[in-house]
Amino acid sequence: MFRFREPGIHNQKYSMSGQALLIILIILMLISILTLSQYQQLWLHLKAQNERQQNYKTREELRIIALQLISRPIGSMKCLKTGWNSPYTKSFFSTENTCFIKENNAAYLYIWEKISEESCLQIKSGRSGVLYRLSIKKSLRNLILQIHLVREGKGLPCTMPHVRKISNGILSWQFISL
Repeated sequence: MFRFREPGIHNQKYSMSGQALLIILIILMLISILTLSQYQQLWLHLKAQNERQQNYKTREELRIIALQLISRPIGSMKCLKTGWNSPYTKSFFSTENTCFIKENNAAYLYIWEKISEESCLQIKSGRSGVLYRLSIKKSLRNLILQIHLVREGKGLPCTMPHVRKISNGILSWQFISL
């Protein structure tokens, strides 16, 4: 004889276990996605921290090289450019424009630029000040240290009523990222 199956406890048990398995799989998938995203976030954080440390190290190296170059007399520099106001691009530090210095197995490119001689910007000795810009770049990094400094000039007379007295040396410095 033909028997109709009535929904009973037996059928409900199997349908509930399928739903429970599906829910458990979804929960496990969400946990694994959250874990992977946390690993990715940790990796990105470590990468950014490493980049910050490299930038800090490069900045310190550029400062040390700058102090060495500033202590030398500027007139003896073979890479002194006059009236050079080129924008800072990667081609700015090409081999025909720059000088090289090697320190601790690293190559540094630098350019001295004579900006102008200002008669009303006088060194405390009473002579006119010559404005220079020193730009230094580590060969494989896209970071430039740019220093503006003043040195004693020829002593041009000032025609303005106000003379500004300044100290010989560094006026300002900045880092430029290319």
